[in-house]
Amino acid sequence: MTPSSRDIEENHITRAFLRQLEWHLGQDRALFLRALDSAGIEADFPSQKLLSLRQYDRAIETASRGDPSINLRIHHGLSIHDLGLIGYAIAGSDNLFQALTTMNQYHDLTSDRYQQYLEQDGSECRLFLNPLPGWREQPALVEDCFGGLWRVLEELVGEQVELARIRMSFAYAEPIYGQVYRDTFACSLQFEDERSELRFPAEWLDLPLFGGLRSISHNSQLLCEAMLGPPSSDSSTAQRVKRLLLERPSRRLLSLDEAARALNFSLSLI
Repeated sequence: MTPSSRDIEENHITRAFLRQLEWHLGQDRALFLRALDSAGIEADFPSQKLLSLRQYDRAIETASRGDPSINLRIHHGLSIHDLGLIGYAIAGSDNLFQALTTMNQYHDLTSDRYQQYLEQDGSECRLFLNPLPGWREQPALVEDCFGGLWRVLEELVGEQVELARIRMSFAYAEPIYGQVYRDTFACSLQFEDERSELRFPAEWLDLPLFGGLRSISHNSQLLCEAMLGPPSSDSSTAQRVKRLLLERPSRRLLSLDEAARALNFSLSLI
């Protein structure tokens, strides 16, 4: 069976994750090989035809037993360009708002464990996640989510803003490798909070991206849709309402009538 374009893109991203895993484990080759073996991945993984995120999930779970901080270090070490076609579209966006919209739309190609949401809450943007069926919120998922967005902000607008203005809260106690959090996230960290979320100034959404051109961004979006299919959509009412803000052209607060029309819902349902 011929793999789809989405399968090929997922394979590309999985290989990037595995290269980071190999690099961060350094000289602990034995742990790396155990992680690969647990996921049914050959030691010479670059020659393996097709790899999946599900295999990477098993590999990182095994590696984390030997090195609890490895997951966070991997996601902070990734570059936007490790995301292949999606990364190209993100980096080619003309502002941060458009870049984050693209990142959210194709999130299912970078993680099969949770869905992430980005909302504007007054003068701040709030990022949080919901685990997919079969998963529960745990440090590994939060590290994926927050580590990924931190890296995007660092690469795209890091020279224009003070990343120290970001605030992170975690709905769990500080892990034994808490120093890695502080080394990775140079901002306010609050453990044992009510919820896990990342907040940053909403004004950042309008920041232009260095090298971002509207024509390139538009063409990249078209290429993503042509090769990977239309962006994934959430079917539940709650999820669609949560994503409305980020994916509409204007971030002006909608009236109930406007929100109902935008979502094709009845006013009573909203």
